[in-house]
Parts: sequence; C-alpha cells; structure tokens
Amino acid sequence: MFTGIVEEVGAIKNIKRGQHSAVLTIHAKTVLEETRIGDSIAVNGICLTVTQLFPDGFSADVMHETLNRSSLAGLTAGSVVNLERAMPADGRFGGHIVAGHVDGVGHIANIRKDDTAVWYTVLAGPEILRYVVEKGSITGMIGPNGAGKSTTFNMICGYYPPTEGKIFYNGEDITNKKAYEYTNMKIARTFQIMKPLKNLSVLDNVTAAAYFGHAGAKSEKEAKERAMEVLHFTGLYEKRHVISKDMGTPDQKRLEMARALATKPEVLFLDENMAGLNPAETEEAIQLIRKINESGVTILLIEHHMDLVMGIADRIYVLDFGKLIAQGTPEEIQNNERVIDAYLGVADDAED
Repeated sequence: MFTGIVEEVGAIKNIKRGQHSAVLTIHAKTVLEETRIGDSIAVNGICLTVTQLFPDGFSADVMHETLNRSSLAGLTAGSVVNLERAMPADGRFGGHIVAGHVDGVGHIANIRKDDTAVWYTVLAGPEILRYVVEKGSITGMIGPNGAGKSTTFNMICGYYPPTEGKIFYNGEDITNKKAYEYTNMKIARTFQIMKPLKNLSVLDNVTAAAYFGHAGAKSEKEAKERAMEVLHFTGLYEKRHVISKDMGTPDQKRLEMARALATKPEVLFLDENMAGLNPAETEEAIQLIRKINESGVTILLIEHHMDLVMGIADRIYVLDFGKLIAQGTPEEIQNNERVIDAYLGVADDAED
C-alpha cells in the first residue's frame, strides 16, 4: 500500500458503478496542484490513476474488487478520504510508484516506454515489482515453479487483463488492447507450448505471420519473400517444406521465433524457449537469441532454469511466490543468498 504524508482530506462527491469498475469523483484542491490526467493519487492509501480533472476535484477508475475489499470499502457520497500524491519513481526512468489492493500475483499497474527503456510496474503479491527492460538488451525473468513468471508475462503481453491500474506503451493507454493488437505496436511473443499451424509447412506458417503487424505484407509475394528471409535468418530454410506437426521440439521452438520475427517486432517476449532442450540444442537456441538481439530487437525472456539465463542476459530479475526478491547482473544474481535459498531451499544451520 502507498504510504506518505497526507496532503489533503477530501470528500467523495459520487461513485458511479459500471459492469467491472467504478468511477470515483472526489472533491480536492491542494493535491491537484500540478496534477495531470494519468498521474497517480493515493486515496486512503490506494493509488488510483486520475482520469478527469475538475476545478474542485478529480475522477479516477477503480475495480469493484478493490472498492469492496480494500481501504476504500464502504465509501459513499460524502465520505471523507485522505489524499496523497504518488511519489516519483527513479528519476532516470520517470513514471510513478503505484500501489493498491492485490488479490493474487502479477497484476500490471503500469507500462511505459521511451527512447532508452521499457519501464514496467507490476503488482505481485503484497509488493511492487518495478523492473526495467533496457532498449536493445536481453533481460531475463527467472524464478522457481509457481513464482509468478507466467502470470506476469501474460499480463505484459495482453493475455490477462490487469485487475486494476492502467497499461501505457509509448504514451498510449493500451489497457484494453487485445493480445492480437500487440503486433501492430511492434511487440511479438512466443509460447512455451508451441502453437504452430500444425497442418501447414514451415514456410506457410511464417508466410501467414508476415501478413500481421505494423509492417504487414500487402501481397502473397511480399509475405513469402519476408518468410524466406526469416527462414534463412533462423536456420529453418532447409526445412521450409516440412509440415510443422512433424517437426521435433527444437525446430518447433525455432519456428515460434521465426513466426514472431515475421511481424518485424522491436520488442520480443520469449516464454521458456529453451525448456525441454538438451545441452546442444540449448546452445543453438542461445546463439539464435543473441543473433536476434544483435539485429536490434529488445528481448525479455522468462526461464525456470537459472543457469540458462546467466550466459545470455544483461540483467536478471528473480521472482519467488509473486515477489521480486533480487535484480542485477548475472554475477550479482548468482551470488545472491535469497536467490540461492529460493532455488535450493534454506539450509539448516550446520551446528543444529
């Protein structure tokens, strides 16, 4: 929960309930100084995003679950509330520290991007997970089974809607964007469980993908030309006529990446692309990921096995039970006691 100095005691003017959320309109003056739409104001410790401004107050959206189960529960017209401005986050990346009621793990509160970084704030368990994916880098998200990696990943990729808060990308509110709309924003992803068009050839799979995204092909000739380029790039050219369902796991995972690349992304999310591979196949996958990154694509990957990420990521974030327990370079993570405990368990004292 957001904590800080109470700047003003406001009053609820009205609460308009919709199907999934409600709009709070709050009387306030002092706290609105220099406040803009999109800024965060904590109401009774629950940080809400300002959606409208008035001369004597503001409106903010709040999910019914938060309104019913947090410190906002029981509010009615005329209720008195404490108001606080959200504290600024790390000045290098901007944005706001946000908070709120959480019932589960991996709730996206904010996503922002500028010319140097993609900046995320994720609510997971009772803590705020704030991490940065530097433009042009390879960033890893790791953690034991059940850590919340897939939940967080799928929220970022638009597959799970946030339970509260807003998602911004390049200054645009994309909270209600569907997953299939992400390719138009130059974002692509792969799946841990491969999802090829199983009765089509490798070439046809990648050709189909080339029609989507911000640079979608306008003709079959253009789509096939792009597909052939991607197949050469990913090492699948010699298998272009193989039916995808007849391929082994390593090639199907490579096909996942090829299909994503056919949409010409700037940011690529990789969901455990090395799971189930033997050491030789894993090394080949790592080389391809490096090659993709060197071509100018920013990469965020999630993995269960810590050692696989150590040799490829520039920076690593570690989740455990929905909490961010460590972040840093591979060397820093490798020597972090909390990370070791999360993977191996806390060792008993030798003297006991």
